[in-house]
Amino acid sequence: MSAIPQTPLTGAAEFERRVLRALAALGRRTRLYLLIRGLALTLAFVLSAAALQFCIDYLLVLERLPRFVLLLMVVGIVAFQFRALLWRPLRAGFNPARLAETLERHHPALKDRLLSAVQFATGAGRPASVPPGDDSRPLMEAVIRQACDDARQIRPHTLLCGASARRHFVLLLAIIGAMFAAGRARPVLMQVYIGRNLLLSDVGWPRGYRIVLEGAIGGRIRWPRGDALLLAARVETTDDKPPRQVYLTVRHPDGGYDERPMKRVGENRFHCDLGPLDSSMTVRFVVSRWGTDQTSEPFEIEAIDRPSVRTALVRVTPAAYTRQPTYAFPAGQTSGEAPAGSRLRLEIELNKPVVSARLMCGGGEIGPAERVGEQRWAADVEPVRSAVYTFDVRDDMGLEDVRPAAFSIRLVSDRPPTVRVKLPGVGSMIVPNAVLPIVAEFEDNWGLATAEFEYQIDRATATSQPTPVTQSLPDFEPHQTRFTHRWEWDLAPLGLAPQNRLSVSARARDFKDFGDPNEGRSPTQALRVVTREELLADFTRREQEQRQALEQLIRVQEGLRARLGAAAVQEADADRAAILGREARAQRQLAQRVRAIQGSFEQILSESRINRLATRPEEQRLGDGIVAPLAELATVRMPEAADLIDRLSRGSGDADAARVDAAQLAVLDGLNAVLSRMLKWEGLNEAASMLREILKLQGDLNRQTQEELDRQIERLFGPQGK
Repeated sequence: MSAIPQTPLTGAAEFERRVLRALAALGRRTRLYLLIRGLALTLAFVLSAAALQFCIDYLLVLERLPRFVLLLMVVGIVAFQFRALLWRPLRAGFNPARLAETLERHHPALKDRLLSAVQFATGAGRPASVPPGDDSRPLMEAVIRQACDDARQIRPHTLLCGASARRHFVLLLAIIGAMFAAGRARPVLMQVYIGRNLLLSDVGWPRGYRIVLEGAIGGRIRWPRGDALLLAARVETTDDKPPRQVYLTVRHPDGGYDERPMKRVGENRFHCDLGPLDSSMTVRFVVSRWGTDQTSEPFEIEAIDRPSVRTALVRVTPAAYTRQPTYAFPAGQTSGEAPAGSRLRLEIELNKPVVSARLMCGGGEIGPAERVGEQRWAADVEPVRSAVYTFDVRDDMGLEDVRPAAFSIRLVSDRPPTVRVKLPGVGSMIVPNAVLPIVAEFEDNWGLATAEFEYQIDRATATSQPTPVTQSLPDFEPHQTRFTHRWEWDLAPLGLAPQNRLSVSARARDFKDFGDPNEGRSPTQALRVVTREELLADFTRREQEQRQALEQLIRVQEGLRARLGAAAVQEADADRAAILGREARAQRQLAQRVRAIQGSFEQILSESRINRLATRPEEQRLGDGIVAPLAELATVRMPEAADLIDRLSRGSGDADAARVDAAQLAVLDGLNAVLSRMLKWEGLNEAASMLREILKLQGDLNRQTQEELDRQIERLFGPQGK
């Protein structure tokens, strides 16, 4: 099939030149007007939303999340308005047919001729070119010619409101100018707004004041752990209007969070006492405002450990003369004793390195310590008295140990040697030719240097103080810690005379080589020198005293026997056991008294031997006749009698009662036998004393007779020797 030839409509070219081009220009101008209007309104809305967002955040100081939500809301609403005011209008079609339809609504006299002509000319409904034989061709050409004539009478651009476009254009320029002016006038505010509300950063709004944490360097404070922390904030203002109230927010490393009010101090300072610092933390200052409070930038509080002693050691080097090795206190012990004259080395290990360490005592400095390791220090000291030492340590921040370890050292003075002199069996009186048994004992904890015996004779005829005589003891070796020497000292070579006094003692020194020397002395024992007769008279007096004590003891023993007999026959007596128990104790007490009498006679016998007065008969009388029987009574018979009384108190029967009485009778017999020997000796002694008195009187008479004879001779013949 061959194609049908097409020919253009008559007047189509003129219609295009006169009408269609005018409509195209109208579409372009309409699009421009809509763009200006949309931009102006959209920017106006954006500016309004930004201003609202600015005011909300500036007044309430929102956190990041609320600002993010607000930004989403603003972006959503702005996007909606942008679509409604710009996107949709600009995407709408501005074709000639639509524009022609719009013109006909404003010019009803056209009666759809313009729209039809546009459709014919542009091919809307039918092609712009039609076959030559088409019946509708004349009609279409007529409509087009009429539309061309009508177009000469209308102006399409009059449909647009130029004043409105100009107003929107001015509004657009005004908005752009306002934004530019705001940026130039308050660039800081604009930067903060963009940072906070568009970039969602935490930069703070500039205010008329600034909160400064005192002591912070680079937003950080380093503070000793465990010390009380008082934060002081200073408000720097430009308008003299500091905030009414400031709070402190604290965020701990474990995520904990708390808020504390700050106390106003003066016009522009605020304090907050956080107490002892346990761990690092982050703090912010919150200014009380209407709405949401304003928060400052964060400040870091870093907890720093103070220097402290982990371990301590004390080494003691005793003085050389003690010959003792160096030793150390047990691990962890910082208090103890040290010998006087020792050298101490005090060592500490710290929890962290420090830059200096000094040894202190009583608030004064002894001297610098020596670094012996990365965290170890040591110091040597020779104390002269008991004291407490500490180390003053400081780290690179100047922090010191506020609770330093105390080294409490108590010096133990070297005690003087202990010296004892014993004179076993020696009484207070001696005769000139006595032989004294002496035991000298010496002891020192570090060793003896000397051991000497010393005596002094005070003669009755002397006119000055006698000089003591010192003798070194044989067999003594230096550095002995114990030394004992026993010997018999014959006094005959000393030439003692009655009325003299002999004082004996001992002394010793150790090796102490500083301060005052250590010398130990024994108590001085003074002995009075008497004649043989005076000593014997004293023995007689003492024996009489013991005899009287024995007589009294016998009477008490007889009373005890009588009470036992009465208690034994009272079988029904409920208190019999208690009575017998008391009598048993009384029997043992009597045995002790007998032992004391025995000891007195033993002392008399010992003194007789020491003073060379004990003859064989005297030895037998005192030893065999008195001391031995009394010893048997005190240690054997009387304790056995007490045991029998105890058994009787427990109800052993009549046989035990008979044995008790027999034991009592044996005790009394023994005591009376000793008493009879004492009385017999006293009779002999009285006779001997009378004879000695007669001889003494005879001697005195002979001396007086000789003196009278000498006077008569001198009277008759003159003084002899002239």
